[in-house]
Amino acid sequence: MKRIIKLNKECSFEAAHFIPNYTNIIHGHSFRVGISITGFYNSKDGVFIDPENINKIIKRFDGQNLNEYFKFPSVENLAIYFALKIARLNRNIISVTITVFETEFTCATFTYTNPIFV
Repeated sequence: MKRIIKLNKECSFEAAHFIPNYTNIIHGHSFRVGISITGFYNSKDGVFIDPENINKIIKRFDGQNLNEYFKFPSVENLAIYFALKIARLNRNIISVTITVFETEFTCATFTYTNPIFV
């Protein structure tokens, strides 16, 4: 019997960025990232996803200038990047939904669905 589980996690990081041709002034944010991962749980392993692997993906950018990593470091592109990287952590992942908050009131949400399970 396959069991489907959903893991939810939040992370945060501090980073600077500017969006070329939009906000050409470099500025910083306290980014907050909401993560929801759905997949098949294998009770033999005991853990669906190691939260530390998620932390490594998000915290990589802590204290960084995001323009050194992304051509357009918008919350939209960050959400897509994080979802695709996290989806690679486990072949049993069905979907990953990421919400990146740039401010308390501005965020972008992206959902990746593994094509194997569609």
